[in-house]
Amino acid sequence: MANSRLGKYRAHVRLALTVCVCLGLLALALVKLPSKSTASYRVRQTTQGKRTHPEFVPGEVIVRYRSESIARVRTGRNILAARTGELLPVEVERRQSADVISGLRLVHVDPDNTLDAIAALRSQPDVLYAEPNYIMRAAATPNDPRFLDGRQFSLNTINAPAAWDVTTGSANVVVAVLDQGIDVTHEDLAANIWTNPAPGSISGVTGDLHGANFIADPANGNIFSGADEEFHGTHVAGIIGARGNNALGMAGVSWNVKLMSLKF
Repeated sequence: MANSRLGKYRAHVRLALTVCVCLGLLALALVKLPSKSTASYRVRQTTQGKRTHPEFVPGEVIVRYRSESIARVRTGRNILAARTGELLPVEVERRQSADVISGLRLVHVDPDNTLDAIAALRSQPDVLYAEPNYIMRAAATPNDPRFLDGRQFSLNTINAPAAWDVTTGSANVVVAVLDQGIDVTHEDLAANIWTNPAPGSISGVTGDLHGANFIADPANGNIFSGADEEFHGTHVAGIIGARGNNALGMAGVSWNVKLMSLKF
């Protein structure tokens, strides 16, 4: 029975390791995504191909005419001729911003014809520019001191801030750290430490409240009481999942993740 339970526990460990690898591949895929700056992209795509928030407002085009007098004539209901020959009804609206930028207007069009309307407007000689009404969002920049003072330059090297704009991680993901143990009381890790829902239930596995100890020496039974002798496992855990945006220490690649300590 003990061997059976131990086998099941090891199976769980292998599953956790698989999740760890998948998380790493996901993070790599996210940080490699090129920035989208052209109007041909209607929505931002995640690595799973799911549609998320739009990058611009469908049905709205920001246009600047060459002069306010031209814009005044164009204000109201108009018809645009698309490249396909289709006639596109539009509504040209003057807003208060035109008091600052002469000739600026907001054009309303059927959402499905947004890109066609942009192309049609750009082809008109009295138009300086026509652009989508891009949606601006705050970037996910953590307030952790070591990130802000530039000591975590490697996170910028892998474009982690771009990945954080998509996701900062999930507490439903458990990452197993195979090392010398983790200091679970560390102020930047405590909130992300995995807790075993049934500690002590498997014979032969010791110190399994937050992971497991696979060192044969009985003296090292409790791996969570100052047991990371060289601080290496804690260091690695911090890179993976130090709590981000908590105004403490550093930011991990994943701010919200559960860390399982497997001591070897």
